[in-house]
Amino acid sequence: MSRMIDAVRKSALPSNMMQFAARGALMVPPAEMIEILVYLAVHNPVFGSQAKATLAGWNVKSCLEVLANPATPKEVLNYFTDPANLGPGLLPALLENPSVGEDLLVRLARSATSEQVTILLENARVSGLRPVLEVLAGNPYLTPTLKALVQQKLSEFGSVPASSSVAETLPPLPAPEAESKTATSLETHSNASPEAAEKVVAEPAKEITAQADKPPAPVEATTPPPSPSAPPSPTRDSQRAPSMIDAIRKSALPSNIMQFAARGALMVSPAEMIEILVYLAKHNPVFGSQAKMTLAGWNVALCRDALANPATPREVLQYFTDPDNLRPALLSALLENPSVSDDLLLRLARSATREQVTILVDSARVCGLRPVLEVLAGNPYLTPALKTRIEEKLSMFDAPAPTSSAVAETVASAPASAAETQTATSPETPASDAVETDEERCDRFMAEHATEIAAGADKEFAPVEYIDEIAASEAEAPVAQAAAASAGVQPEGTATQKPGPTKAKKSMLSPEDQRGSALQKISRLDIKGRILLAMKGNREERSLLVRDGTKIVALAVLESPRITDSEVERFAGQKNVLEAVLRGISMKRRFIKQYPIVRNLTFNSRTPIDVALGLMKNLLTSDLRHLAGNKEVSDTVRKLATKMFRQKAATMKKS
Repeated sequence: MSRMIDAVRKSALPSNMMQFAARGALMVPPAEMIEILVYLAVHNPVFGSQAKATLAGWNVKSCLEVLANPATPKEVLNYFTDPANLGPGLLPALLENPSVGEDLLVRLARSATSEQVTILLENARVSGLRPVLEVLAGNPYLTPTLKALVQQKLSEFGSVPASSSVAETLPPLPAPEAESKTATSLETHSNASPEAAEKVVAEPAKEITAQADKPPAPVEATTPPPSPSAPPSPTRDSQRAPSMIDAIRKSALPSNIMQFAARGALMVSPAEMIEILVYLAKHNPVFGSQAKMTLAGWNVALCRDALANPATPREVLQYFTDPDNLRPALLSALLENPSVSDDLLLRLARSATREQVTILVDSARVCGLRPVLEVLAGNPYLTPALKTRIEEKLSMFDAPAPTSSAVAETVASAPASAAETQTATSPETPASDAVETDEERCDRFMAEHATEIAAGADKEFAPVEYIDEIAASEAEAPVAQAAAASAGVQPEGTATQKPGPTKAKKSMLSPEDQRGSALQKISRLDIKGRILLAMKGNREERSLLVRDGTKIVALAVLESPRITDSEVERFAGQKNVLEAVLRGISMKRRFIKQYPIVRNLTFNSRTPIDVALGLMKNLLTSDLRHLAGNKEVSDTVRKLATKMFRQKAATMKKS
């Protein structure tokens, strides 16, 4: 039975099977899979880059077993001894494999890094091969300790060659032309006459006789003076391979490697992987969203180690101190890191949730920073107990503790996103500590929208669908009245009856008025009462008030600290809410981070077109396809969805 590698060599597989092969997904033994990947990486221009990326992320244990096997094909051994493909973890297996010839070891010795040189010198096989040691003596990455060790091993053979002479006498690889010339010269000498051969041997005879009595002496390593025009000799620092993050910043990697990077699947240290992901999340529009998702699910322990390290780049620290990316489990590590500056702590204090405020107040570093405590004193999520603790800590400073109102004015210029970043996981559970915070929130909302509230003071509760019906009937009424007047008939329903006096609405309801259903209770309230109920009511009351035809009341529902993401997801898909509500949802960072909310807004025919077009770039390919066939949305949205779907499908097909 023929092996799969034979079919690959003969190009006898269809393209989809070749794609599976390049991704290492064929049902074959690991040794044959690696052989197939190496063949594709070396010989196939179409699937070669994908095969190289697969080999770069292949299981190390499986690679060790294959490279230690003497039956492994020479092409596989050649691939893994190439400096571009060799990992330090694979080197011991290659050195112990008798199928790895001396020529491959010499190639390894020429380009070995400092770490690889150490592994080579510790190997018994390399210590017994003088040509390999001579090449190692000229390696540009040798440290003084390693150089002394190489010379010690070479001295066991009788002499120590100069590193410069070794580098000169061992060219990288003989070219075919050079080999042919060498063969020609050897053939010429072999065909020479015996007299000519004796002459060649007799020429150095005198010199050999003169040097016969002298003891052997080691050759001193001499370095020729550098010429003015020659470039400086390579040093360890100048020859060090650039890190992966440098290649990503220069956009020097192919798209498949960038996909691996955005998924956190590169074979680099955890700290560098986090740095790469942060760079992609902030600066790369193509792989940024994938990198953000990877960071959101990254291992907490690895994140904590990176964020506690003072050498962590500032860009990484800024990313994780952003309210959108901060996790409470990482906050302690950030607070204890001296590289996290006071301005980052101030940003944390402005937008910290209740859980984060507790961690900040418990930190010894924060307790010694008065500006941070002053900002914390104006945080909207402070409970009375936390507020008392902050005031006590502020009282320890010379100046008197600022009042919360003064601090609120001081930090008013800060981004007003604190209310948006609080995710209420169980909003229906009332908390006595939150009563004061809710009152302050309601007062602030009333003050900010006082003009609109005064303008709509006489408006009663009317759901949006009823407003649409009234508007339609009002549009038809003048036509009907004009037709009736021309016929001399009084139209039906034209009021001979005068409406009776309406009952006065209240801002606060008595216990008797609060009886009955939620709809009855809402119908008894004026605009101020409905705003208060929208911000402090329960789920059923919010679901009714979000449909209120008065815009300011419906928007007050979105400001409620008790509202949940599941409620907003339902509101985003409703067609019986005002367009202002849908636009308000799209302007809240807390809501727009949830993919179901974005999807519902885009698929809602009532969503303003500019909002829908701006959110479409965040949709998955499958949702774009469904949106392109949705006849409820506008033609503009459908056309752009079709265009974006084709672009993404083409990109996925290429990759």
